[in-house]
Amino acid sequence: MITKDNNNVLIAMDMSEMDQVLVNYLYGLLDVLSINKLFFLHNIRLRELPSEFKHPSTLSKIKERVKERIKRQLKDVRLASISHEIRVETAEFSENAFDQIAKHERIDLVILGNKQHLEGSGALSQKLTRLLSSDILLVPETVFIQPKRILGTIDFSKYSNRVYTLGEAFSKGIPDGRFSCIHVAKAPVHFFLGLNQSEINRLLQEETEAKKSKWLRQYQIEGKIETVRADGKHIASAILAHAQNYKMDMIIMGVKGSSSLTNLFVGGVTNEIFHHETNAAILILKDYKVEQN
Repeated sequence: MITKDNNNVLIAMDMSEMDQVLVNYLYGLLDVLSINKLFFLHNIRLRELPSEFKHPSTLSKIKERVKERIKRQLKDVRLASISHEIRVETAEFSENAFDQIAKHERIDLVILGNKQHLEGSGALSQKLTRLLSSDILLVPETVFIQPKRILGTIDFSKYSNRVYTLGEAFSKGIPDGRFSCIHVAKAPVHFFLGLNQSEINRLLQEETEAKKSKWLRQYQIEGKIETVRADGKHIASAILAHAQNYKMDMIIMGVKGSSSLTNLFVGGVTNEIFHHETNAAILILKDYKVEQN
């Protein structure tokens, strides 16, 4: 979980063009994220290697070449000066390699590629987003390297305070940074059978405003939160559409919500995100202490 100081960050490397995108994006985060140590991890799945490459001596040479390639990508002086470690593993399943290092090294943030046009299924990123208890940052190859327009998604749960606090801190640490928040309002149809659309909209607005006022008072927040109606769209679709319309560089969202309407980030919303194109990096905040209870 990202904190103010001394974060351990794990970057997933797959030996594609995506690797340099992730390394470059790290440069843009150095002004807003306090980093204790960086871990770059690539996993070689042995079952995908030809048998002649599985000999220990040959495999050792392959690992060294992978490490050298990653080292060449760490050109930035500030990045190279941060304590870092390059690991090349040979786990049967890549997600197991990432899970082990995330737990053993107490990883706060995992940075993953979110390929839009580059070749790749994105299956590993989806698995790791669900599996790991660390915060997750999904970075598309089309991303703006240093985020300036940051969007926070607020559902008025206790998790939303992290979204707001971190988004505001990020925007203040970036030159010309701007932070704005939205709440996506969506009415479950089965709750409003027999009501016309205008009545549904009125009730939804009243409920949203009541939750907003209570949440703002509870956390003593004075910022403005815009309400966006989903209007039949999936919540994730509404968020991404808003981000695209306003040219947002980063979206910050929480992992859990306060009701069945918003308790979707690990499942529904996250799944939906991977099926829509976006130029924005997506930071998914988790609270592993709560999840473990």
